[in-house]
Parts: sequence; structure tokens; C-alpha cells
Amino acid sequence: MTPTPTIETKRPCLCKDCPICGKRITESSVFRCPTCKRCLCFSCGWKMVRAENSNTPNLPSMRRQIGQYSLQDSYSIVSEPQAINWVWSCIMSKASVIIRMSDASKLPVSRLTQEPEKRKRLSKIIMLVDMDHFFTAVEQREHHELKNKPVVVGADPKGGTGRGVVSTSNYLARGFGVKSGMPISGAWKLCPEAIFLPVNYELYLKVSSRFMDILRRHTEKFEQWGIDEAFLDVTSKVNDYASAEALAKQIKDEIYTEERLTSSVGISSNKLVAKIASDFQKPNGLTIIKEEDVERFLAPLPVSKLLWVGKKTGRKLEDMGIKIIGDLARYDPTVLTDAFGELGKQLLLMALGIDKSDVQERNWIKSLSRELTFQEDTDDFDSVLRNLDKLSEEVCADVLKGQLYFKTVTVKVGYSDFETHTHGKTFPFITNRLLDVKRTARELLQPYLKADRKIRLIGVRVSSLVSGEKQRTLIQ
Repeated sequence: MTPTPTIETKRPCLCKDCPICGKRITESSVFRCPTCKRCLCFSCGWKMVRAENSNTPNLPSMRRQIGQYSLQDSYSIVSEPQAINWVWSCIMSKASVIIRMSDASKLPVSRLTQEPEKRKRLSKIIMLVDMDHFFTAVEQREHHELKNKPVVVGADPKGGTGRGVVSTSNYLARGFGVKSGMPISGAWKLCPEAIFLPVNYELYLKVSSRFMDILRRHTEKFEQWGIDEAFLDVTSKVNDYASAEALAKQIKDEIYTEERLTSSVGISSNKLVAKIASDFQKPNGLTIIKEEDVERFLAPLPVSKLLWVGKKTGRKLEDMGIKIIGDLARYDPTVLTDAFGELGKQLLLMALGIDKSDVQERNWIKSLSRELTFQEDTDDFDSVLRNLDKLSEEVCADVLKGQLYFKTVTVKVGYSDFETHTHGKTFPFITNRLLDVKRTARELLQPYLKADRKIRLIGVRVSSLVSGEKQRTLIQ
């Protein structure tokens, strides 16, 4: 059998390049072959070993092995390649192989040979609870005459000539093709018989607060993900997936009893899969994906189901022949890294259902913004700047109301041909001053005021928010 490759224990020379692909070798990605003593980048070393030994599992399957075992505890895993190399060596040798890591700690193979039930309890059990068509559901609850009718919450369609977008539509409206984020004029053309309502954020926030309070009763580890969904780590509250299912049903019943609203729940071993599962059987669904079923569940789904895969990334993946998550899981990691950089590594891990992020409570409001869509495309830039100032005032009022501070100001501009640009600036300090928002927004918008381009919409956003409870205002 080919000698087991090991991770280099001494700091490699960082000026070396891989003799196969030419890439620079870094400390976290070096692979030394004990036969030829060459330092290779990790991907090339892995391919060489596979070429010499047909029984060697491929790299994605090794990453799946890492997802199935807890490699922390009293051991120090300093990089993914080290963990992969350890698992590979244990499987190939089927003996008590010990691999020395860069910190000189030793990883005994007995960690891989634990009893299955003991291994299983090393996994977390995570829930994602998501309200069904939240805005429209609340409106239907408040107005019984809307029952069994298509409902759309968003801008005023004005008989098909309105400007703005759809915020939420109920499932009857979605049956006509109406989706969140689409132009409101397009929604009216698809379903003119729908009931179109303005956004009532004040009402939705009140309902959201009560919904979150219900969820907090059932866990100490809670993370709000938006106005209508949240993660719960229930590992310490349940014994297995059967008891997790019972808890999920209890939570759903409490939400419906107290708020007369339905919700959908996804349960799995990590946040990524729980999030995808929550959307699988909407509305009023409950989907459980056990750890051993993650690969089968994800493989046939479109890559757009993965977090952070938007239209642009989706088109690029499709151009590479990657249409479903299974395609992505089998793809060469070096090609993904070349195409997407660090995101390529994250895409592969997500495709394999690997997510090590913890459930932790945080301020879910990441930014505050206001937008204006003009009734007619305009090249009256004085009017544009006056409206930009009004948007800045509204955003700053929200900042002060929430006792917040910000570091970044961003403007958005959309031209008559629907070409859209955003441009931001980050300060070296935090602030809550209207003057900073107004002056910076005007400065950022100036390059986009072009005599030959009419403007369709403008927007102002502040981000990098900080709670003001313990901060001093710049005015003081």
C-alpha cells in the first residue's frame, strides 16, 4: 500500500510553489509525501495519492467524514486538511494510526471507532422556525374579509403603472406567479384581482416580538434570523429527533393558539440544513433531516437553495455545469476556489451539508434604509438631491429611535433602463448625526448624476450598526 501521506510537522518554506500546479504552498495547505518527500499543495497531493491507490476515497467524501465526527474536544485541529488527512489515514490503514499535528498533539484512531449511538449524541439538534407568508398572514388575521383571496403587501400598483416592489404575497397570489421582490406593476398584471395592501411595519414588528417570546421559552440558545424566523439549539432539551419533533409540534401549536398564525419548522444537525428544511414543506410544514440523510436530501435540490447563492453566483455555477447541489458536492475544489476564491470553499462545504456555526443571539437588524421610486424617470437632479435629503432624514430618525450608531453610509441609484448601482463609505468612527448621513449620501450620489441618464429610484442605507446604550454621541 502507498505510504500514508502526512501533514508537514515543521513550518514549510513559504516561498515554495507546488511543483504540479505552481500555486504557492502555505502552512495550512502543505502536503508532504513520505515516499518522494515533495511538498505539494493539498489538492495536488490528494490527487497524486488517489492516482497511486484506487481505493483512496475522494476529497468530498473525506469532508463528509469530518461532518460526521466531532474532532474538537481535547484535540487541536488547526486546519481542515489536517482533519481530512487524519480521517483518510484511519480508514485506509484500518489500524491504530497516529498522525502528529503541528502542535505535537496526537490524535488516536479510537475516536473514529466509537459506538454509533455515542457518536450520534455528539451532534447538535437545531430548529429553524419560520412564519408562513408573514406580512400577508397577519393582514388576513386582522381582516377576515381577506380570507381565501390573493393578497399582496407592497407598493401601490396604481392599476399596473405603480413603481416599487412586492414585499410579500400569500400562497394564492403566488399561484399566479407573484413573488417577493418583483415589480409591483408586474404583480398587478399577473393577478389584477388580488388585494393590494401597504406595508404596516409597526403591526408586523409587534407580532414578531410576541412570536420570538414564544420561541425563547423553549431554549437558552436562540438566534433571530429576521422579522419572521429564528434558530433554536435544542440539543440540551431533547434526547433524539423523535423528541425534537414533539417539541416542534408543541411550538407550532403555541404559535397558532396565541397568534392564530401558522409556521413551518426545519430540524437537522446544523443551521444550514435546518434553514433549507424549513422551506421544504411550506406552509405549516415540519421537515426533519437526520445527519445521515443530509447528503441525500441536499443532492437533488437546485443550488439556489443554498444560503448566499443569488442570481449572479447561480448563473456562474450554471455556466460551469453545476445546476443541483449534488453537482456542486462532486465538483473539483481547486476549480471552485479558482472561480470564486474563499467563497468556493464555503460553497463546497455547504453542498456537503457542513456548517459549524453556532446558534447565538445577536442584534438581527444589520442595516436601516429608505428608498424612493419616482413616479416618472427624472433628470431633474435638484429634485433628486432634495429627495435624497428626505431619505437621509428618515433613516437618521430610525437610527435615533432605535438608539443606534452606524459606521457606513451607502446610496443606491437606479436608472430608467433598470441598471442599478450602490456605493458606500465607511467612517473611522461611529456616529448618529444627520449631517454625516446627508453630506456623505450627496457625495456618494454625485458621480451617478449624468446628463444623459434619467433616474428611476434612489436609496440611502446605514449599516455597521452599534447599540447606543453604552456609547457616547459625537454631539456630546
